[in-house]
Amino acid sequence: MRPLKYIIGILGFVLMGAMFSCSEVEEENLYDHWQELNEAICDSLLREAGSNLFSTPSDTAKVDAMPIGELFGIQTRVSSTKERRYVFCEKLTSTDGRHPLYTDKVSAYYCGSYLTGDVFDSNFSGYVATDTDFDGNAKLPEVYDTPTTFSVNGVIEGWIAALQYMREGERWMLYVPYQSGYGAKPATGITVPGYSTLIFDVILSEIVE
Repeated sequence: MRPLKYIIGILGFVLMGAMFSCSEVEEENLYDHWQELNEAICDSLLREAGSNLFSTPSDTAKVDAMPIGELFGIQTRVSSTKERRYVFCEKLTSTDGRHPLYTDKVSAYYCGSYLTGDVFDSNFSGYVATDTDFDGNAKLPEVYDTPTTFSVNGVIEGWIAALQYMREGERWMLYVPYQSGYGAKPATGITVPGYSTLIFDVILSEIVE
């Protein structure tokens, strides 16, 4: 089963269990159960990844060999032996490009959404959380879209971990639990709600020399 089908299924389960009286769930009622929903999603992603969990540079070849569409997890830098934290990933395309280093700058296209499918940040119109079928050669950036340049070590922990296993030109879906994203209480100026699992469609354009 594709990871996003888990999201849609659990979204419905949590909302049904909330016993809302109205036929159409209002947005504030969804956010009343936001932590519960997001934690259920993360638990399901971990189960779906199974033994496909990677954490060291020696795992790079294993990640390179992961088939298109199969879920796997990469341990983030903030992980501990008591509570291992991961970013969950799914390849949409695979290339022979270079891997960026922790100290590199890269340029990338991305589309970030919440579990609801609402986009909170993007530089192209990619896949969102409520999409269920992916084609790495569809929903591509348009001529007027521009990739963003940033340091690998200057983004959220989930991105830092995943980017170092990506290759130039690859397109991945990233499922970032709140522990490896913006946390339970985002910093001042961050509009992402606490406990948010973030879903990104990411195209790693190039390593910037």
